[in-house]
Amino acid sequence: MARHRKLQTEDQEDPKTEISSMIDCCFLLLIYFLVATSLVSEKKFDMALPSSSGAASSSNNKPFNIKITEDNAVVWEDQSGARVQMAGPTDFKLRPGDPGYYEERDLAELVGKLAPLNDDPNNPKPLVLTAAPLAKHQRVMDVMSALTQAKIKAVSVKCEGVAD
Repeated sequence: MARHRKLQTEDQEDPKTEISSMIDCCFLLLIYFLVATSLVSEKKFDMALPSSSGAASSSNNKPFNIKITEDNAVVWEDQSGARVQMAGPTDFKLRPGDPGYYEERDLAELVGKLAPLNDDPNNPKPLVLTAAPLAKHQRVMDVMSALTQAKIKAVSVKCEGVAD
C-alpha cells in the first residue's frame, strides 16, 4: 500500500530574479558605447547668402547662372548667355551602392567651371542658382556641394517662377 501514498512536498515559492546586477551591466554597457562611439561630423556648406542688395545686384556684371531644370539637368549659363549642360537629366532611382550612383551625382565639370570664379576673393563674381519648382532637392544639394568644392562663398538662390 505504500505505492498509493502521496508524497508531501514543501510549498515552493515563485522563483525570483535578481535584476540589480542586470541593471548594473546595462549601465556599464551604455557608458562603454557612449565613450567608445566616435561622432560623425557632417559636411557644412561654408557659404554666405547675400542680402537683397548683394553681389548680383550691386555688380555691373551680368551674373553667371546655374539652372536646375524640372528633369534635374544642370545648365551653366555664362555672362555672354552661352548655355552648357553640365549634368544630364536624372530621376535619382539609383541608391548608394548601385553602380553609377556616385557618377550620377558627381558634378566635376561644374566644379571646373566654378573654380575661376574664385580667383579674387575680395571681388566675387555674381552667381545665381535657380531651381525649377519640380526639381529634386537632392540635385540642388549636389550643386551646393559643387559650389562648396569650388570654394564659392557668395551665391544668390532663387526658385524659377517666383518673383524677385
